[in-house]
Amino acid sequence: MNERFQNVSGATVAFTDDGIVCHDSQKHRLFPYGGIDSIKVDFIGTLTIVGHIGSVQKTFIYAIPRQQKARLKELVSFANVTRKKSPPSDVIELEPTRKHGEYKMRCNVCGHIFCYTQEDIIKNNAQKNISALSKVGAVAAVAGGNKLDLYAQSMNAQSQREKITDFSRCPKCNSAALSVSTDISDVSDDPNAAVKTDKAAVSSADELKKFKELLDMGVITQEEFDAKKKQLLGL
Repeated sequence: MNERFQNVSGATVAFTDDGIVCHDSQKHRLFPYGGIDSIKVDFIGTLTIVGHIGSVQKTFIYAIPRQQKARLKELVSFANVTRKKSPPSDVIELEPTRKHGEYKMRCNVCGHIFCYTQEDIIKNNAQKNISALSKVGAVAAVAGGNKLDLYAQSMNAQSQREKITDFSRCPKCNSAALSVSTDISDVSDDPNAAVKTDKAAVSSADELKKFKELLDMGVITQEEFDAKKKQLLGL
């Protein structure tokens, strides 16, 4: 399911299989169905969604155009039923909608460019919730003392964890965006990203040459050189 609505002020709400995606000039949020505390359409035609991040309440208010009111009331009824059956979850703060809906990231270590979309982020967060539930199932199997069930639940939990993607890491060399001096750059709006990637590849070759010279001089060990070589070449 993916039903999207927009009003005259440019605000949007989209009902998807994983939750409700909301955007306006200030707020960009995903309300997973399990993270919705309340959702309603009032008599003046306003959609109000309330959720939370931890103990902090998060809301989104959408002024409904008259022609959208009937369908949105139906979807609100659907959301109220679905949220009661969904696992508990926090609201997810999203980045502003990108042009073409795509994030283009460049690894500053190996030069690899990788892309993902807002939809990928939403699906990944839903997968995190599934993984968390699988972990609970494995713990319950331990308490129950059934070894066969424990094995099955543990294998399922591991399988669900492996489906989670860390978008802050380069999929090629595993470098991460962990600090101000980050190894990952956002090049979504950079038309010359591909050219810069070629330069990054040359830079990696230069770096490797420097480390080889340090190895020959005895400044670093073979193990240190091999580790850096694997990182630079994305092995």
